[in-house]
Amino acid sequence: MLKVETKMTGATSREKIIYEEIEDEEDECNVDEIELVVQGRTIAVSERLLCEHSKYFETVFSHFDNSEETIILKHGGLEGEQIPFEKQQEPLALVSFITMTTIVDFLYTGVLKVHDQNVKQLLYASDLLEMLSVEEKCFIYLKGHLTNKNCIRRFVLACAKPAWRTLANDIRDYIVQNFHELIRSSSIFKLMDAQQFKQIISSPALSIDREEVVYDAVMSWVLIDSTVRRQNLHLLFQEIQWPLIRSGKYYTDTLNDPFIMEDQACARIMEEADDYFNLSYTEKLQHWKENPKPSRWPKLLLALSYAEKLIEAFDFEEETWSVITEKPGYTFGSSMCHLNGKLYTIGGVQSKSVDQYDIETDEWKDFFSKPSPL
Repeated sequence: MLKVETKMTGATSREKIIYEEIEDEEDECNVDEIELVVQGRTIAVSERLLCEHSKYFETVFSHFDNSEETIILKHGGLEGEQIPFEKQQEPLALVSFITMTTIVDFLYTGVLKVHDQNVKQLLYASDLLEMLSVEEKCFIYLKGHLTNKNCIRRFVLACAKPAWRTLANDIRDYIVQNFHELIRSSSIFKLMDAQQFKQIISSPALSIDREEVVYDAVMSWVLIDSTVRRQNLHLLFQEIQWPLIRSGKYYTDTLNDPFIMEDQACARIMEEADDYFNLSYTEKLQHWKENPKPSRWPKLLLALSYAEKLIEAFDFEEETWSVITEKPGYTFGSSMCHLNGKLYTIGGVQSKSVDQYDIETDEWKDFFSKPSPL
């Protein structure tokens, strides 16, 4: 039997993984099994399963010399990383016993017992030990249990490693879709750094009802710590789509605010924004014939006629009409609105119902019906 052990050496907490070949006459038939010693406790596990699920252990055992009694192993870093030898650490020394037990159970059962309290530890362990199957299960859990309360912390966690970029992108999309609600909490401003916040507000799909919301969010982020964060103000100001800001007060207040205008990059952005704001209607039309429109520029106008079931859309870019969907059943005179990616038709002649259309799934459902009085 092969024994894999982690030992502590003095105040420097420098760990060594020692591999020893142990003769076990009572268990000769189980030559595949090894013992992992983590935090002084032993976990029996199949060498074959470890190698199948972990690139790190596959490398370890492929280079293991059975003639040697001991060997000190180092983790030289993942793909794209260069770690000096003296700073390399042994992965098992950085993984807790409980986390490793959970991983070993997964190797045998195929079920990873992941929850909010251990997902972070499991994700980091999967990275250290290069266990893509564990990482995938963690990704599925994190994406499948997103809420407005946990999405910011999970986004910051996912941004910690370049290898987790796909997870970060999925969580970013959730934040973008729920931005109008998330800005009611301070966590989105406190926890994100400048680059992370920039990723959010630069999205063309940002869920806002007006561009002024982006300006207010940028200032809220900066004022969390104005001394430190002011140096990143211009990076975020670049993402405010000023041609979509209609309120003259925002221009006036900003142009007269030394906190903003003393930053040369911000001052240039504001001068260009103010020049556009003061153009005549005809001059603005000509401007957009010669320049690309902002990414959050309105793209579609939806219309539901009084006595029709068809909902049609006018494309501002193509200047064409097309049919989006057909409403089931006739309801004359319904009103229509859009909220959070869904369309709602409200009331109508002798109707007290609200119908919901999901643009993504192309499905209608009865959202609400007011009961008739007795």
